[in-house]
Amino acid sequence: MSTQTPQVRAHRTGPRGEYQSSAAMRARLLTAGIDCLARHGYAGATTTLIQHAAGVSRGALLHHFPTRADLMLAIVRHVHALGDEKIRDRLDAYPPGRERFLALIGAVWEVMDEPLEVALVEIMVGARSDPSLAAPMTAILDEIHRSRTDQVWDLAASVGAVDRRPIETAVRLHLAALHGLSIEYLVTGDRTAMQPALELLREYSAAALDAATAAPGPAAAS
Repeated sequence: MSTQTPQVRAHRTGPRGEYQSSAAMRARLLTAGIDCLARHGYAGATTTLIQHAAGVSRGALLHHFPTRADLMLAIVRHVHALGDEKIRDRLDAYPPGRERFLALIGAVWEVMDEPLEVALVEIMVGARSDPSLAAPMTAILDEIHRSRTDQVWDLAASVGAVDRRPIETAVRLHLAALHGLSIEYLVTGDRTAMQPALELLREYSAAALDAATAAPGPAAAS
């Protein structure tokens, strides 16, 4: 795999340089989309608003994202990738082992307190009333959930977990709870009110890890 950075490749001329310019424009549109969703909500984040915020032409927008649904789905994937990167960076501050696993709740919550997660929540809620978005959004969220479950399982397995079932249950519970807390925080703006719930989720994480490191039953996932 090449270790050359996108910035270096962007200076090249010819088709590859044109590709990099196209990738940069796509990134501008995704960044503008996240900002507009965080500021104006799903209904207010129109393609025209995002286009102007990105400083690109209508043709450039339509070249990358022919429909609003295409843009929203691309933002979901982009938010997922960036969020995972930020979570990994935060977890790297903790030593490998149980401490890092139990720091996961706090790391995810910190990311949810950013425009990235606000944008994701806005799209998730908006998809309920947008037929062009509902079905593909469900498929992408399922894909993201499987990916995140695998990541948490890898972290748990590194601590000695042998039974995947408690980890899968904990991931579903924790993500649902954290999304709910994120929505509540958007409405109330009271971050301190979330702390008792976050502490309880950390206790559940510890219990799930303890259950997963015990000898699994005959029906345990391999």
